[in-house]
Amino acid sequence: MRPVRSHPIVRLGTEEENPQIWSSLPPLQGANRFSGVKPRAQILAETPTGEPLLVAGEFGRGRVLAFAGNSTYR
Repeated sequence: MRPVRSHPIVRLGTEEENPQIWSSLPPLQGANRFSGVKPRAQILAETPTGEPLLVAGEFGRGRVLAFAGNSTYR
């Protein structure tokens, strides 16, 4: 999993530290696939092959965040 845009949700350290911290995390054991990510949605993190894993958006007057990983119990 790697962040693809600057956003407070994917900030784990300073701007300089962030890439190193993300690369030191263990890989996810698996993930579900998103289908039909809406054009207005913001992809915040993706797989090394470019598939979305963390997506943020707005619905009506609210905000929505969806995470596709399946190994969050770790």
